[in-house]
Amino acid sequence: MAPLTRGPVTFRGKYESRYYFPAENVLEWRPSGPGNLRMHGRAEFSAQGPRETRVGFRQSIEADIEINWLLAALAGPIVNLEMQRRIRRYLERARQALEAMGGASGTASSRRG
Repeated sequence: MAPLTRGPVTFRGKYESRYYFPAENVLEWRPSGPGNLRMHGRAEFSAQGPRETRVGFRQSIEADIEINWLLAALAGPIVNLEMQRRIRRYLERARQALEAMGGASGTASSRRG
């Protein structure tokens, strides 16, 4: 993960994830090794027609960031927004790659949860 710097804080995320398919249309991931970032997630794919697929996406992220409590209170919301922005960009790139492979069109959206 590219370092994330906001003001006096730089976070260098390190993680390992294991991806697996518990069902034909479900991809899940969880931490599989050391690091300061842990991600759990699930993507569920369901056909919406001959050329459309709905993707349900949920991910939780935990990060170990060593800063004092005052800076944590100030930086927490900023880091949260940045992570959401990066997840949206990832989903948009995934949508574009899928469209390029299948010639389909669609929209990408994210929902906190």
